[in-house]
Amino acid sequence: MVSESSVKLSFSRQQYAEIDFGLFIPQWYGDYFMILENDDGSEERFRALTIKGAVSGIEISRLRQSVDLGGKLEKTLTYTCKVECELTDIVCKGDSAIPKGHIALIPSSKSININFPVFEEEDACVYLGTFRSEGKMYNKIVAVLESKSLL
Repeated sequence: MVSESSVKLSFSRQQYAEIDFGLFIPQWYGDYFMILENDDGSEERFRALTIKGAVSGIEISRLRQSVDLGGKLEKTLTYTCKVECELTDIVCKGDSAIPKGHIALIPSSKSININFPVFEEEDACVYLGTFRSEGKMYNKIVAVLESKSLL
């Protein structure tokens, strides 16, 4: 049995914050924290909100490599999908990288063949894959290729 003197209840009022993000951009995904000031003047920081990007179910090991100018690069990447998906394009600097002939999509094995016989400065890029899955489009970074300058 608990006596009345041993029970302390405290009530606090509820407050709400409304956040209007409008159209989401990837930089807005992540954790948001609030800082509250207690009655004694001390501050507490806590995670108030987590915003996650769309879950695509598409997994790929991103290639990140520095390549000597004039050097050769040949790699094969594979991707997996939890549900049916299709890699439709790979973009570099806003343009499709497929017509240049250095990147080939192999849908039957869900793989990407990257082949630069002679790597040039303009080949350095963030290569972004465009996937279609369940009627939606997803972008994933496939490769980050940097050029090593020979000094």
